[in-house]
Amino acid sequence: MNLMRKAAFAAIALTAATAFAGPNMFYGAGFGFSQNNSAINSTKITVSSGDATGAKSYLATGGEALQGFGFVGVSGSLSDMISGSVQADLGFDGLSKDVRTAAVTTDGAVNLNLQSGLYYGASARLSVIRGDFAPYLLAGIRAGQWSATYTNTAPNIVESMPVGLVHTKSKTMVSPELGVGINFTYSDAMDGRMEYKYMFGSTASTSIAHPTDGTAMNNSLSARQQSVQFSLVF
Repeated sequence: MNLMRKAAFAAIALTAATAFAGPNMFYGAGFGFSQNNSAINSTKITVSSGDATGAKSYLATGGEALQGFGFVGVSGSLSDMISGSVQADLGFDGLSKDVRTAAVTTDGAVNLNLQSGLYYGASARLSVIRGDFAPYLLAGIRAGQWSATYTNTAPNIVESMPVGLVHTKSKTMVSPELGVGINFTYSDAMDGRMEYKYMFGSTASTSIAHPTDGTAMNNSLSARQQSVQFSLVF
């Protein structure tokens, strides 16, 4: 049902673009480089009383990945110098980042592996035409699968997780994106793009309970990512 709602949103956005004067269909493909800027918040709680202790925040930054994507959309002129477009996107992001989410002890730590993958969305661009170059602003919505896998390697760390515990949390993140870019004309049939985008990710939460001592570790992943992308438009 969520997928149907997102597909309907993209279809509505493309249909709304026909309100532009002289709409033109376009499509394209490209690649990009992304960098993870996510954050992890971990809190130890006593299950029986609900008291929170040992709250920790970890920047899960770093981890570069290659992106590949395709898109289709509609563009049109708003004035002699201003043009606009909307498009639907489908791509893949290969992020896989290992992060330690607890202070290292002589015995080990709680480690996190953060991954992303297939994503899709819709975006709009507002361009200022300057001959063969058109700088633009963009805004959109991106939805994609993110997963966080927690592994405990320490017998006596503060979070009190059993040694060897592996816990995975997966969620489809629906996140806003903002960015800037420039469109340049190669020929009558082909344009090029270079753009920077920042994804303000949503949050995925999970609780890992200790089976015997009445404690648990709550984790909250805030997925954020910046990307530089290059594409050809036909």
